[in-house]
Amino acid sequence: GNAHYHPGMAKAWGLVTVAAGTPALTAGYNITSVTDGGPGIISPQFTTAMSSANYAVIATITHATPGSLRVLEVINTARLTTGFTVTVLEEGNTAGSSPNAIDNVSFSFAVYGDI
Repeated sequence: GNAHYHPGMAKAWGLVTVAAGTPALTAGYNITSVTDGGPGIISPQFTTAMSSANYAVIATITHATPGSLRVLEVINTARLTTGFTVTVLEEGNTAGSSPNAIDNVSFSFAVYGDI
């Protein structure tokens, strides 16, 4: 019953799917909701807060059309005790162009730290 307190156990995890630019929590543990902060910006919120903002988020991206993107990047842009925000970027299509925030991806994540 106390395994969830062990530092090696995930304190939260989730699968976020994005359809027509709207994120939805498909499955998860210790995640109460996800909010949409604009193109490519998604914020999962914890049910039970972390003890500090010193935790790790590991994310894996899935795109609806595999191989259609050149590079995907997830940037952990904010980490709070109540949740975190990620920004999903695609490499620009031309040399020297800026990355584009994109919405049509889904991602899964796990959070490790102390509750």
